[in-house]
Amino acid sequence: MADVAQPPFYEDQLLWRVNRCMSDALIKSIFSSGMTILAAKFFYPKMKASSAAIAGAGIGLGMAYLNCERELKSTMSTQCLEEEKKKQLRKLICEEEKKK
Repeated sequence: MADVAQPPFYEDQLLWRVNRCMSDALIKSIFSSGMTILAAKFFYPKMKASSAAIAGAGIGLGMAYLNCERELKSTMSTQCLEEEKKKQLRKLICEEEKKK
């Protein structure tokens, strides 16, 4: 995909990534449905196109799901890591104040 600047706030980043996931799922399911219909007509001329389209859509949605899961986990883990760093920093500040 094109290298687009991410929104600065966490909530906006999450919404932006969910929107990307939805569009990715739509594109992949349509493309894979078309490819499986063409392959089915080429290799199995008497096969119905609807069953090939359903199988292709399932493949496309599965690929999109895996990509979205990885992308959303990276967003969540980044937020969690930032919060963890803040907690550690607060703990260090408190320990230094106690020493004084």
